[in-house]
Amino acid sequence: MTKEDFLAQVKSELTDVQFKGVTLGIDCLIENEASSENLPIVVVGYEDRDREQALNFLIKFFREAYPNAPKQSSFIEPLMTAGTCEKDALLSLINSMRSRGRLLFYWADSTNWFKLLPSGLFHVIQIERNSARRGKNEQGEKLFESIDKTYSDAGDDLSREIFGLINFDSENSLNGDFNAHYLLYEEASSKIIRPIPAPLTLHFDEIITINSPLWQKQACVALRRYQAKECNDGFHWDESDEGWQNTVIHPVLDEIRLCDGKGVRECLIGQVTMELSPDETYYLSTVWLHPFYRRRGKLRNLWPELKEKYGDFEVEQPNDNMSAFLASIS
Repeated sequence: MTKEDFLAQVKSELTDVQFKGVTLGIDCLIENEASSENLPIVVVGYEDRDREQALNFLIKFFREAYPNAPKQSSFIEPLMTAGTCEKDALLSLINSMRSRGRLLFYWADSTNWFKLLPSGLFHVIQIERNSARRGKNEQGEKLFESIDKTYSDAGDDLSREIFGLINFDSENSLNGDFNAHYLLYEEASSKIIRPIPAPLTLHFDEIITINSPLWQKQACVALRRYQAKECNDGFHWDESDEGWQNTVIHPVLDEIRLCDGKGVRECLIGQVTMELSPDETYYLSTVWLHPFYRRRGKLRNLWPELKEKYGDFEVEQPNDNMSAFLASIS
């Protein structure tokens, strides 16, 4: 279940402010998954109906998106801490968790209910009469600072997300003319070689084909350009249907922590390219792995899957390294 699919289903059942609250809550869940923090979410608002609707539909999304999560994860409790100092508030929170367990969803009439707790323990969604905003809890009387980052399943946003591992200092990456194809081409031309991350909450297909999402084909093309820098061949392959007509990619993946410290992302670190020949049989066209991942058994682990799917396939013009590999498994 994607964010946009869910929101399209439920939009007619919610008021504008309730819909905004659900949208912000889903963004909090996406950040949790990306950062592996799993911070609880507190929905704050004086209007019981708005607060309850936002929470109920947020939990509905959570159950559909994370069907294997513990049942307790979707319980709702008020977040009201007792005492007059931080120590008392923390003890109150600990006692609550001892009796009810560590929950993911809470509600409160006001941020005053938990203002003594240390900053940054919770996502906070504040629902007001005509608006909603999100941030993280702040200790004391200060209102929490709003976070404007949103997430979308739309193609353009997914293309932007593949730049999550680097700080690409280019005006093109910030303005309305963002072009992932161009930026990846410029990276390869500048001899930048890096793993390509999947967008937040998404994963590469087990086999990438002409019918796979654009961002996946862009990532494969980028790796092919890295290979071209070593082999002087294939730099001008692109994501068009013409270029993918008879091509199947078997991705090699790894979980990598982003350099900005904001979580772990599934990344494309290598790929095996299979091509369909005129006689309707597949042959292995190219293999490439990021230099840091070579000689770690990645291709050897993938080989049985390739043999099972394609049988005794041919390898096109193997170089010395590939010839040595083939000799080692024969």
